[in-house]
This record gives sequence, structure tokens and C-alpha cells, in this order.
Amino acid sequence: MQSLKHIKQQMRSLSKITHVLISTQSICQNIRKQVYISSSKDIYQNLALEDWLYENADLANTDYLLMWRNEPAIVIGRHQNPWLECNVIEAERKSIPVVRRKSGGGTVFHDQGNLNLSYLMRRGRYNRKKNLEEVVQALVSRWDLNLKISNRDDILLDGIYKVSGTASKLGGDRTYHHFTLLFDVDKDILCSILQSSLIGVDCKATRSIPSLVKNLKEEAPDISFDNLVCVVGEEFLKEDKEKVLRTVDPTDENKFPGVAKIEHHLKSWEWVYGKTPPFTISRTFVNVFKHVESDAHFSLRINLTISKGRIDKIDCKLSKEYHRQQKVVDLPLRLLQFVNLVGHPVEKQEIERLWEASRQKIMDLQGEEDYAILVWGLSCLVQCIPGISVLPLRSQQSEIDQHILKSKNVNTVA
Repeated sequence: MQSLKHIKQQMRSLSKITHVLISTQSICQNIRKQVYISSSKDIYQNLALEDWLYENADLANTDYLLMWRNEPAIVIGRHQNPWLECNVIEAERKSIPVVRRKSGGGTVFHDQGNLNLSYLMRRGRYNRKKNLEEVVQALVSRWDLNLKISNRDDILLDGIYKVSGTASKLGGDRTYHHFTLLFDVDKDILCSILQSSLIGVDCKATRSIPSLVKNLKEEAPDISFDNLVCVVGEEFLKEDKEKVLRTVDPTDENKFPGVAKIEHHLKSWEWVYGKTPPFTISRTFVNVFKHVESDAHFSLRINLTISKGRIDKIDCKLSKEYHRQQKVVDLPLRLLQFVNLVGHPVEKQEIERLWEASRQKIMDLQGEEDYAILVWGLSCLVQCIPGISVLPLRSQQSEIDQHILKSKNVNTVA
């Protein structure tokens, strides 16, 4: 039998546990909920507002649901390589910004047919599965949709099509969980713009996993941005006394002081491209020059190392091959002397500026036997640089053609 003293100790312990449970329940019941709908369609402004709420909002006593949509934009995860995740050249041509967010996860394409949801709360209440289940419940209650949550916390339509990808940020006692909801996105642009043209890459950056996608509107034609935010917002507020969806201006410095500074940071080259994890590009180019030697071909091996968005190192090896004989040609160092790329950012205008500065030095070599080989080598080098939409060589191609004989070019990637 237990002693009376031991029984009293157990009762005191039980009393303390009960008190803690009652206090915790009381705290949970006193948590307020706020729904914000951004009036902006600017990706930088909306991400800046999200970050401002994460850093400054009273998450100890309030849970927030922020919803917004954007004009076309490509949004990559914090630890991703933009050149590997999307077609940077095509994005520039279409004036679609490439943006790095502060959470992890994969790359997504935004347009006005994509609802973005961000749940911001204290870490103790952070629950990704609950947030997703809440959204699924809201959609299923309103529309006859076959939705389920995958083990990767994606929302799938008919068990196959991805309509939502998820990511989060946890720091100290503050968190946000955000995800997309495709209801009427332009799938043609989405599929084409998220195809990288970069080849020969070795990189440890987080890679996105391709998925089949489908718009919710294909199954429920009456779905729109307005009724989505209402349905999801009301589900979020169902246990809250004040069921109000507030439209906010993310550029309002009176309400969100310092949000413009966050926006400026998100737009910076150093954040979007400079935060790219180190990577290397290795390619081999082969060329036959008829006017040099008919029985020889040249192969150029280029290894390019990029760190913090800047060219860190370039290694080249040029080989001249006659049938089964091979000779290493002493040209790479000379080749690199003409366009000093090391230390410069991987940015189109900067690379073209450097090429133009070396243009006259290259043209002064017209009379030399290896002139055509040198120009070819430089053009190969430029092709290894990611995100260069127009090779600087092309702007002077007609002028070059007047001084070198036509060559047969065959490029291969090793």
C-alpha cells in the first residue's frame, strides 16, 4: 500500500499538471487571429510585407494569415541556384523577375492565377499539416474537389496533380509557413520558364522536383481569387469572434515602418544572385578549322567556378588532334588575357561591357594564324557563363567574318 505522504505528493503533482493544462488552454483561447489580403500584385512588396510581419508582428498573441497574388514572377528558394531552376534568359526577355525568398523549398512560378498563403505564428503553435488540412477542408466544403495532402506536404488534385507546394521559415520563437494554390495559372509559361538551359553543372544547391500540375479551375470553373480568399479566410477565422478580412497596402510605411528597406534588399543583385551556392560548369567544345589544317581538329575543355554569383576561377585546356596524335596548344592563358572575367559578377551587362573593352585587342590580331581559334575559344568561354542571352561575339560577327575563313563548328558537352 502507498503511504499517505506519497498519495498527497501525487495529488499535488496532478494539481500542478491540471493547472498547466488549464492555463495553456486559456492562452490558446485568447489567441487572436488576423487575415490580411494584400492590395498589391508586386512580388517584392508582398514578400517584404510577409518578412515584416515575421520580424515585427505580435506573434505571441496573434496568428496571421496573409494572402496575395502577383504579376508573373519566378520565386526561388533561399538555397537554390536561379540559373539551374529557370530559364533566366527567357525570363529577362519576358520581363519576368527572378526573386529569391527567405524560406527554403523549391522554385515556383507566380501569376494572378496563383493564390499565395502565409501562416505566421509563434513556434509553439506552428503546424504545417494543420494549415494544409484547414485549406483542403475549406475547398472541399465549397467545391467538389478530390484533394489530399502528400507526405511532402504538397496538396494533390486527384492524387496526381500538384496544386500547391509548401515551404517555411523558423527562427527563434517566430515562424511562417507559406504555400501556393494554383487555380488559374498560365501553365504554358510555367512549364517553359521553369526549364533551365544551363548544362554541364555540378552544384550542391537545393534542386526542385518536377511535378505534374493542374489548375483547380479545370475542375471547378467558378473558382476565382476573390471567392478563394473568402472561403479560406473564413475557415481560418471560424473560431474567432471578429471574422474580418482586412485588405492592406504592403507599402504603407505608417502601418509597416521599414517595409521599403526590406523590399529594396529583396531586389538587390547580391541577394537574388550573390546568395547562390558555389557551383562549377564543365564543357568541351570541338571545332574543325579548314584554313588552319584540314586533318586536325581542336577541342577546348573549360571549367568555370562561380562563387557568390561571381566568376571565381577559369581553367582551360586546348588540344590539337591529328588522327591519333594529340598536342596541347599553348593558347588558354593568352585567351584569358583578352577578357578578364575572374572576380566579376555573372551579369549580362557586366560581361558584355568586359567583352566590348577587349574588342579592339582581338581585332588587332587579324593577321595572326591563330586568330580564328582565339575568337572561337573566347566565344566558347562566353557560352559557359550562365544567363547571357546575347553572346557579345555576335554583335561584331559580320566584322569578324571579313577576316577569317568560314569554319565548320560542332559543339559537344562532356
